[in-house]
Amino acid sequence: MLDTDHLQTELIEQTRELTGLAKELRDALLSHRDQMWCCLPAFDDHESDTDLASTLPSSEAWFKLADTLTDIWMNKETHTHHGVLVTDVPALLDLLATFNAAKVKTAEVAKKLKTDLLNRAESAEDFGFTGDSLKQYALVRDEFLSRGRDRQIHLLLRENHAEQLNFKKALRLIKVTQEAVTRFRYVWSKTNYRKRPISGSDLLMLADHHRHRMNNPLLAEFIEEGLAQHNIVSSTKLYRLSFIRPTLKANYKYAIEDGHEWGHCLASGIVVIPQSSPPTLIWQAEPSEVDVAQARETWQTKSKLDRIVLADQVEVYRELQ
Repeated sequence: MLDTDHLQTELIEQTRELTGLAKELRDALLSHRDQMWCCLPAFDDHESDTDLASTLPSSEAWFKLADTLTDIWMNKETHTHHGVLVTDVPALLDLLATFNAAKVKTAEVAKKLKTDLLNRAESAEDFGFTGDSLKQYALVRDEFLSRGRDRQIHLLLRENHAEQLNFKKALRLIKVTQEAVTRFRYVWSKTNYRKRPISGSDLLMLADHHRHRMNNPLLAEFIEEGLAQHNIVSSTKLYRLSFIRPTLKANYKYAIEDGHEWGHCLASGIVVIPQSSPPTLIWQAEPSEVDVAQARETWQTKSKLDRIVLADQVEVYRELQ
């Protein structure tokens, strides 16, 4: 079993590798831009529902594309730029593959380290968390208690001058489609959400946590009273439901030996199409806040989920019978 010190060292080495690869990839993207084609529809103010394959990117678009593909840091700009890069430059495609592989490796090391730190912090005798109970506590912590980066990991990164690393960006893989794409169409999903199963037993553990570890018996009582009021017992199946911003997706058609097939992917940020010529490219403008609110309201009306509020920020859903 790997020890904590080894995992910490490995994580720092991975962040340094990612940093170096990000710089190398950005330089390569700008060096090869005369041999490639790109399109950032919203950035260059292109219209929706028209073929953009014959358009030319602005000079600024190339820099924005390079920044977007290689951004692994926290910064003030929160707007995500969407688009496609069409390239068959072998060296660049190899570098993209290496960058993605480094992201996967970093994610594996970070997950192992986070688990190791949790085991060490939460399995002490006075907490009594081991095995399945530790996994249950990890779920409760992630859903109701802890937000953001693990403090010990943050301190480790700060000690090594890497605290500005944004794990969400750094671990997000760059999407590379199949070759011979002939049509690429964007579409927005307005009712995007995350649904995670939990149980009444998890909520009882949450109440126990607030009573015995956070010295907040009043909140524990609110949770327990809410469970009793809604007839929720240990075995009751529930869900945590989190709505997130509309998600940009793409449907694309690509040629195969005896015809064609359709592919689908998340298309937020930059999607790479490994070929020499651009496919038919159809953009769809981002939906307005009003459109999103209406779509979400319609979804909630049609869904068979009952919203249950047990206490402040303790909200769960149950399937209606």
